[in-house]
Amino acid sequence: MAPHKVQSVKHTAFRIFRDANRLLCIGLCLYGDYWQHSSPTFQRIVASKYGGRFEFLTILSLYLTVATMVIGLIGTIPRLRGVAGRLKNDMLAVALSIELTVTFVFWSLYLYDPHLIVPMKVDGRR
Repeated sequence: MAPHKVQSVKHTAFRIFRDANRLLCIGLCLYGDYWQHSSPTFQRIVASKYGGRFEFLTILSLYLTVATMVIGLIGTIPRLRGVAGRLKNDMLAVALSIELTVTFVFWSLYLYDPHLIVPMKVDGRR
């Protein structure tokens, strides 16, 4: 009986850690989104765009990632575990693909020439 109780405690501790990690990640993503959009320079650029901030794939992928994490957190509720789990797995495949593409394309272009991503008038460098 003793190993079974130890495994149960370890499993419960892991679930608590996993859910706390999800909440932390959701909070960091939302804070980063708020911090980025509170910049007056960024607000001027977004206001001049047709789609606003939703024109940028980075923003769309951020929101998709947050939605995936929220659904994963909802999936910890026993009654919703099956439906939310399947939906989270499907969304995770899409979100991960987009996030990896955004990450590799953004950072490779940014390391090659930062002004391909951020215009000179935005970052303040001449």
